[in-house]
Amino acid sequence: MVVIMFFYLGLPSFISIVVFVFGLTCILITAIGLGMILGILSLFYADLKEIVNSIMRISFLLTPIIWHVDRLGDYKEWIYFNPFYSYLVMCRNGFIGASIDTTAIQVATALTVFTLCSGFLMLALTRSKVRTGFFDI
Repeated sequence: MVVIMFFYLGLPSFISIVVFVFGLTCILITAIGLGMILGILSLFYADLKEIVNSIMRISFLLTPIIWHVDRLGDYKEWIYFNPFYSYLVMCRNGFIGASIDTTAIQVATALTVFTLCSGFLMLALTRSKVRTGFFDI
């Protein structure tokens, strides 16, 4: 699908392609870290699935997917507190060849590293509890 859209929109610059691939890589690495965190937490808290579903629905409406960032007006700088926005901007702007937002790249990279390190740290701290808790079910 990506290749077809590149033919339809025209091939963007090399930097845009690199930002697009880097954005997808950040999303995948963040998903690994978040998967470790949520996997460990769901082992101990059974209602976590419903909480995550509620948060994802709310975050879809708070992320500028179906609305434009310019609607925020003077509060436009606050959008970087939404963790999904940086990933969205990296992939979207890299895909269509728009201007590259360096702040979004920095925020997404920092969130990716933080999430992956937090996942490994949580796994290391709860390793014995996860091992015994998993087999007690």
